[in-house]
Amino acid sequence: MNTRNIVMVDNLHKIYGSGEAKTNALNGISMSVKEGEFVAIVGTSGSGKSTLLHIIGGIDNSSEGKVLIDGVDISELSENEMIKFRRDKIGYIYQDYNLIPILTVKENIYLPASLSGGDVETDYYDQIVEELELSEKENVFPNELSGGQQQRVAIARALINKPDIILADEPTGNLDKENSEKVVNLLKRIKANHKQTIILITHDYNVAKEADRIIRIEDGKLENE
Repeated sequence: MNTRNIVMVDNLHKIYGSGEAKTNALNGISMSVKEGEFVAIVGTSGSGKSTLLHIIGGIDNSSEGKVLIDGVDISELSENEMIKFRRDKIGYIYQDYNLIPILTVKENIYLPASLSGGDVETDYYDQIVEELELSEKENVFPNELSGGQQQRVAIARALINKPDIILADEPTGNLDKENSEKVVNLLKRIKANHKQTIILITHDYNVAKEADRIIRIEDGKLENE
């Protein structure tokens, strides 16, 4: 069994505001995620789960503590280094899809590779498009797709640079039960087929229970690991 920790979070704090307006969004969180693991982080609204995911992904900075991704302390990276590191190592799936409306499905999927100046392996692109059942939608625009289809495009976009880690921010939050189940099953297939590590945040226990492990967070603290 693989025991290498690809994500390590050590004594993470995040403070917003000061004085009476001071809020401890994260309060001393330490955790680790193994390579190839599918972890769900659950908690109520305002529990700190989104803040934690954003800091792991290098989108936000911590007030104290550190995050190591594949052995790299991301707090020590410059802004440009962080952009490149995030592009190469991390794929992000958003609740609201974040697709570019004036780009076709194919152009949206290719976008991370286009921004990095890298080449996409045609066979790999064809594989993920077929796997996500988007082969017949490549030339349409996001507004011509259902919510479930748009989320599958977002998943394909997150995969295109072959990142080591997929961070999924409430990926089923805007979907009905049927499409939520489809998205979760797709993520499980991705883990099996592409060997990615997946960290998903959700408030839906039915989604979380499909992961390998559930981490609960409340009031900026972990209840268990």
